[in-house]
Amino acid sequence: EANVAVSLANYGIPVEFVTRLPENDIAKACVMDLRKFGVGTTHILFGGERMGIYFLETGAVARGSKVIYDRAHSAISEIGRGMVDWEKVFDGASWFHWTGITPALSQGAAEACLEAIQRARKMGLTVSCDLNYRKNLWKYGKKAAEVMPALVDGCDVILGNEEDAEKVFGIKPEGFDATATAGEVNAAEFESVCKQLKARFPRAQKIVITLRGSVNANHNTWGGVLYNGEKLYVSSRYDITHIVDRVGGGDAFMGGLIYGLLTYTGEDFEYHFGKPLTLPRCKWKVKETNKRFIWHFKAQNRTSVIRISGSCSKEQMMPLLYENPDGKVSPAPLWEGGTAVGTIELYRRVGGSLELIDRLQFENGLCAYQRF
Repeated sequence: EANVAVSLANYGIPVEFVTRLPENDIAKACVMDLRKFGVGTTHILFGGERMGIYFLETGAVARGSKVIYDRAHSAISEIGRGMVDWEKVFDGASWFHWTGITPALSQGAAEACLEAIQRARKMGLTVSCDLNYRKNLWKYGKKAAEVMPALVDGCDVILGNEEDAEKVFGIKPEGFDATATAGEVNAAEFESVCKQLKARFPRAQKIVITLRGSVNANHNTWGGVLYNGEKLYVSSRYDITHIVDRVGGGDAFMGGLIYGLLTYTGEDFEYHFGKPLTLPRCKWKVKETNKRFIWHFKAQNRTSVIRISGSCSKEQMMPLLYENPDGKVSPAPLWEGGTAVGTIELYRRVGGSLELIDRLQFENGLCAYQRF
């Protein structure tokens, strides 16, 4: 939850983090770290003897990472129903997010989490959860399958992956074999998981599945799907290589998702400027005047068209002598600047014509120009 809070604070969303920490210098350092990222800590409770920690052994190539938890008797594990004034916490708030880590810690933590969800619902907040199943945390005599359904039942947005859905609710994608992916995950196979989760938890407005394919410890593929009860939306697939630290990747995904759902009110539109951006699918026009460089760009795929027009003032650009990787210096200067202004137009193909979806104004864009 702290990772998600930091992500949202980085996006400019006011956020408060609720937990229970001991009264010691280690906990104070934790609070100070949250504050430096702009995360509110007003509602943190203090009590108990220690903070929960874990140790991470980072994987390399074929050897996977390993996590060792040391959370027994932590301050948050000893929290219980009635210890947090949730009405005060939620006053003025619009969203409450929790993860499956919290109810895994203890019966009291699970009860406090359920209490928070119930109060959030009564006060009209959107409630989201990341299922986040961690088998090594469920040590207090109850299984996730016994505790989680009552909590997830109160959620409007559910995030998980194929393992979370299977281990917690016995739901798995039809015809999917995780051992046969070789790092490639087919998003369409997870539509059945989304529909099963939606049927199990009808209150949920959006079911989101993250798709992480593991080529090795240093190379993952990454993407996701979102199901709104009617349509499955599939994100682009990204190759993430030379991984430095994969811990918290799902939290970053959740932070971005919440930000998008809070702020985006337009129509759905996606155009991936990756592999589809081949020469037959895009056109450039560049013009030089006495005072400006002017660009016109058009890219298209089967369903959509993007048109971008922009310009940069020569006075605000710097001419550079560009050296190629082979050591050759280009005789013509490379003009670089960061003050481009212009418009972006998004179109949808309807029959044989184009329908304008949106027109956006931009400024302070990066621009570069060189004669060949």
